[in-house]
Amino acid sequence: MKVQVNVEVSDPKQVALASQFLAKLAALKGVKATASKTPAGEAPTDEPPAKRPAKRRTSSKGKASTLKIEDVRAQVKIKAKIDKQAVKDKLAEFGVKSTSDLDPSHYVEFMDFLKTIEEVE
Repeated sequence: MKVQVNVEVSDPKQVALASQFLAKLAALKGVKATASKTPAGEAPTDEPPAKRPAKRRTSSKGKASTLKIEDVRAQVKIKAKIDKQAVKDKLAEFGVKSTSDLDPSHYVEFMDFLKTIEEVE
């Protein structure tokens, strides 16, 4: 069974409470939890993002990406040990089944997602 929870908060205290709630859910046996952020005013979608023709993309900090497939694979190896299903689901959002098939223009966005996967204590 898949249950999706959408939480809209902007107050830092509410964000902290929502994070604590999700962390407790994730700690339950057999439960896998993932988190993603959607900018305010944008509705979450199950459709994969449109492919962009650009080979280089600027990150949210404005720096041009020089990520290589090896960088992405190294992070996938680490993060898949924490939440393999979340990694597979995100790849599916890009319309691919493996990191090797991921378009280089999506490396920065995918790496940003991988950073959200954290070890649950």
